[in-house]
Amino acid sequence: MWTLYTNHIIGKGELPQPEDIIDRCGSFSWADDSDTLAVSLTFDSTLDLAEGRSHLTLKKDSKVVFQGVIVNKTNKDKTSSYTAMDYAFYLNKNEDIIQFNGLNAKDAIYALLNRQGIGGACTALSTKISKFYKGKAVSDIIKDILEQCKLELGEDVCMEMRGNVLWIDRISNLKLDCKYALGTDFSVTRSMEEMVNYVDVASNEESDTGSYAHANDDNSIKIFGRLSKVVTIEKGSAAQAQNVANKYLYAYNGTKRELTCTLVDIENCEDIRAKRSIYISIARYGLQGYYKIKSAQHSLNNGIHKVTFVIDFSGVTFADPEELTAASSSNNNSDNSSSVSSKTDQIIAFAKQFLGVPYVNGGGNPPNSFDCSSYVAYVFNHFGYNLTAYTYDMINQGTRISIQEATAGDILFFHNTGHVGIYIGNDQFIHCPHTGDVVKISRFSTYGDCNAAVRVI
Repeated sequence: MWTLYTNHIIGKGELPQPEDIIDRCGSFSWADDSDTLAVSLTFDSTLDLAEGRSHLTLKKDSKVVFQGVIVNKTNKDKTSSYTAMDYAFYLNKNEDIIQFNGLNAKDAIYALLNRQGIGGACTALSTKISKFYKGKAVSDIIKDILEQCKLELGEDVCMEMRGNVLWIDRISNLKLDCKYALGTDFSVTRSMEEMVNYVDVASNEESDTGSYAHANDDNSIKIFGRLSKVVTIEKGSAAQAQNVANKYLYAYNGTKRELTCTLVDIENCEDIRAKRSIYISIARYGLQGYYKIKSAQHSLNNGIHKVTFVIDFSGVTFADPEELTAASSSNNNSDNSSSVSSKTDQIIAFAKQFLGVPYVNGGGNPPNSFDCSSYVAYVFNHFGYNLTAYTYDMINQGTRISIQEATAGDILFFHNTGHVGIYIGNDQFIHCPHTGDVVKISRFSTYGDCNAAVRVI
């Protein structure tokens, strides 16, 4: 059962107890996306509510789905239209002046939130923040702090309002457990317009005509043609330039692939929000596993709850070049571990390019078809790791580690070494399973009988 409570109605003023007004409202819609820190709720009502004074709580049974305040209203003859925002509205609206002198990131975020009268629940962050902020929105300051924590986090984070508390957690901790009926009107779009498979790094000084570094993917060029980009940076070391080239190639070397679909809520679909992960299985497009939600649009009419959402399963980020070069400049002392991480990222991005390629017993015809071991061997051989396309040999072509130690880029063996795949992190691995199936991503913890893990990077 859905309910909508408010504390203020024009004509009644401040209510002694919040009142359920859902039977006098309709056309509910609420939405958020990965670029916006706020959920917006729109609806119509025969009641006259007040911007700034009418606070709302939308519930499904006892679960709070939305809490916020009306920020816009349009009065009509018999009904009015309203837009409410959750309390992240105030973090987006309010600017601040604050100096941090070596405070750890979590405490820095809490200090900001306390000044706004908003609570916080933040994952552990020990990165030291020493920066002066002036005239920036509070939400932008928090985003900048989290940007400085990238190396510590090792993954993306999600910020979202829950009531009057800002939650900040790792994406891997926000996997949805919901049941739904998936419509047949979904669409999958693929585009190579933003793709880059050949990168040159050059100086931004006109007098310097040389190229500092380059990175390219020969197999991608063979398939898609050469798609080149010149990135300019301030003069630095050869290692820094190469790092920029590698990062840019990793971020752009892939087709952009998005799924848009609509589902009908069966259970817990009110939890669907941007940056959380949802399980999707559409085998013919190589979709099987948890995917991060890019945007979500909910509707509630006559008690029927539907959600239209977009997920990006590109395997590439299409990050802004300035972010890549800035990240390189701020990490001049990158060590061997960062080089390994960069190589791992490239391998995983390359492996994801073959999602949907069919399984053919006996090895197939790479890269047009694979079996499990020829797929893993093809991916690693592309980067100079000479692996044999036979699982019982491959298991001895690296360093054996415990399964519990496995991290992104490690090779996993199943079914008494009869099957193999590549771990990609966040409880997922990519593999080419069996006849009738395709290269896809599966959930590691529920796949079963992993008997060995090998590290070759």
